[in-house]
Amino acid sequence: MRVACHDYNWIPYAHRQGETLDLEHVLAEMVEAGYDAVEFSRHPMEMDDPERTRKLLAHFGLKLVGMSMTFKGNPGELETLTEKMRVLVSWEGERVVLFDGIDWDAPTVVEAAGPYHGTVELAEGVAEFAASLGLDTVIHNHLGTNLETPEQMDTVLPQLQHCGLCLDTGHLIAAGGNPVVFTHRYAGVLRHVHFKDCRFNPDGSFDDFVELGTGNSPCRMEDVLGAFREVGYEGWLCLEQDRTGTTPIESARANREFLRRNGL
Repeated sequence: MRVACHDYNWIPYAHRQGETLDLEHVLAEMVEAGYDAVEFSRHPMEMDDPERTRKLLAHFGLKLVGMSMTFKGNPGELETLTEKMRVLVSWEGERVVLFDGIDWDAPTVVEAAGPYHGTVELAEGVAEFAASLGLDTVIHNHLGTNLETPEQMDTVLPQLQHCGLCLDTGHLIAAGGNPVVFTHRYAGVLRHVHFKDCRFNPDGSFDDFVELGTGNSPCRMEDVLGAFREVGYEGWLCLEQDRTGTTPIESARANREFLRRNGL
């Protein structure tokens, strides 16, 4: 398995602090924390000056694993999605990490619209087009999307042919699932991992995402790593810390140290 760090680790923290994000600073801290590969989140700090981004990746010797992309299936989004894919190719990225139907302010999960009539059709359509550019595509299970609950995953994942799965361990646990079970069940489509832990409140409700090994769910991250090894997973483990109680670099270091203690 290969290890990468997600630059989203830095984004919510900067917003809370009222700071302006600078990609050079983020990548420098990432390297200092012990990483040599990165996944992007399509933030303006990456996208506003693609040539600067390309030079920064080369300067820090960072491999670009891929980039998150949101697509609800609307025709007007296709041009933007295509341009992002072409930029990703120019940066020598490997894959599109797809989010389906995100509407952060919606009270319920939204439905895909436009030319696609459901999550499977959307994911497969994106994957086939991305493949024409030399990119792999994986769909990300995520709270607040059409691929959130274990039941939704059991409906969608068996139908995938071209699109793979980005298994987000934290989002699956928060939605009531077990990453160990899903790793074994869907090893055939597992092509990417966002690796994170969860903390729950005393009443059993979800509280927050936390550093690896510090959560309090019944699902231990050591056991999840064991499941990855048992099914022969050899892809990327991307350390994505949605929120930090300290600083992004400290969380990144803690997550990298957890993997070192567990043989990675």
